[in-house]
Amino acid sequence: MARYISPQYQEGFRLECRAIKKVRENFQLTNVWVMLPFVRTTWEVEKVLEIMAEEGLVSGKDFKIWIMAEVPSVIFLAEEFCKYVDGFSIGSNDLTQLILGADRDSGILEAMGYFDERDPAVTRAIAHLNRSGSSAWENSFYLWTGTLCIPRIYGIFGAVRHRQHQR
Repeated sequence: MARYISPQYQEGFRLECRAIKKVRENFQLTNVWVMLPFVRTTWEVEKVLEIMAEEGLVSGKDFKIWIMAEVPSVIFLAEEFCKYVDGFSIGSNDLTQLILGADRDSGILEAMGYFDERDPAVTRAIAHLNRSGSSAWENSFYLWTGTLCIPRIYGIFGAVRHRQHQR
């Protein structure tokens, strides 16, 4: 997400915001929402939301702004992030990689069992995010994963709505 607020790309991000606004208004595609990727800090979110507001995109009843929970800082500061956005989408591949320090593209580490979305550190992180978000919102989580073998992760969610997507 850092590129959205960088001086080198900010105008490109503004153009993306205008395109989203256009498809929502001109083409009546009001189901188009925004999900901010690879968020690291709340100040990044503040700056991005400021730019989006300047371009006419503000969270409301029919427009939601979500963040990808891929970076551990989002997990640790989930309560603070809840103040800025409408939901989290869990990027389980990146989150696993960053929590375990295991490159998901390393065949050696994967063969040794290091890259596993079911690892207790990862499932505890997702459970913490769930608890934090559940107290702030209702029905505000999606789980994105590249694997099929994650029933234990689903069990964390209880009554919270979730959906699996393949990358």
